[in-house]
Amino acid sequence: MQSFTFGKFAILHNGHKKLFDRLLEYDNPIVFLSSKRINDNLSLIRKYYPSIDVRVSDNLFDAVKELGSSEIRMIVGTDRADSFKILLDKYNGNEYNFSNIIVEEVTRGETDISSTMMRQFVKSGDYSSFRENTFVCEDDCRQVFEEITRELNGSS
Repeated sequence: MQSFTFGKFAILHNGHKKLFDRLLEYDNPIVFLSSKRINDNLSLIRKYYPSIDVRVSDNLFDAVKELGSSEIRMIVGTDRADSFKILLDKYNGNEYNFSNIIVEEVTRGETDISSTMMRQFVKSGDYSSFRENTFVCEDDCRQVFEEITRELNGSS
């Protein structure tokens, strides 16, 4: 069974860490990244999770077609599990053919964070909260914070 996740991972935060850590419980995990900040996110995920195969895919259908297994396990947050399960099941037999599709949820805790919340920290200049909610080192965190600040201010 091939385990994977798919997403933008727009701003790496502790919720993403939970997904990646769960993926590591399985053999040959894959992260499919679909994002406008592909290069930044790709290099950071590879830096902090070198044993995960990180790939770029425009959409979920193209991603699952790359999986070399008849059985797949998608690891996602609880907020996306139902919609991904419906979507994967709906197109099974048309876009792709899997004998078994499992969508495994990683539950959010009270302190879980979202990329939207991380952007809010940047908008308000709250570097301390931003830093507290990401797993990357201080230098990487500062660089990402500054890049997002420039993006939000319309400069690059």
